[in-house]
Parts: sequence; C-alpha cells; structure tokens
Amino acid sequence: MREADAAIAGRLVEVVSRGRLRAVYRYRVRRVYKSGPGIRRGGIVSVHSMGSSAACGLPRREGRSYGLLLSRHAGRWSSGLCGLLRRHKCAS
Repeated sequence: MREADAAIAGRLVEVVSRGRLRAVYRYRVRRVYKSGPGIRRGGIVSVHSMGSSAACGLPRREGRSYGLLLSRHAGRWSSGLCGLLRRHKCAS
C-alpha cells in the first residue's frame, strides 16, 4: 500500500469499454484506506484498466465489492489484477 497513490474498497457499478483492449471501471467508494484527488467515501471513482482479466484487467462483475490499490497517471486513476487486494465485504 505504501507504493500505491490511493487505496479503496468499492462496489463496481459499471464497466465502460474503450475499444477492444481497454475499459473504465466505475466504483462507488465504500471505504478509503489511502486518499487521493477525487476520492471520497460515497463518491464514484473511474479506474482505467485493460478490458479483460486475461490481459490483467480488473474483474467485471458489477455489484461486487473489491479492495483496490490505485495509481495516478496523467490525471486519471488506473489499476489491474496486481492492484486487486481481494473481494472486499462492505456493509451496505
């Protein structure tokens, strides 16, 4: 977590494909472990990643909660399978 720019637990609410290889994963932030620009509890954060887990992209199961380590590059958040902590259980 020390190397991450931010760390959250969030519920995946939407996956928006950006071409064949990339996608934007939108999470409702349930808990903030390490804050960063635009990250606040209850807010939505967009995380850029590859479009499939075969290419180290994030899981695409909407409605599930995950713990994520995030990196910030060029003003946007990104992550991948290596930044996935585990399926995270959050209280509704």
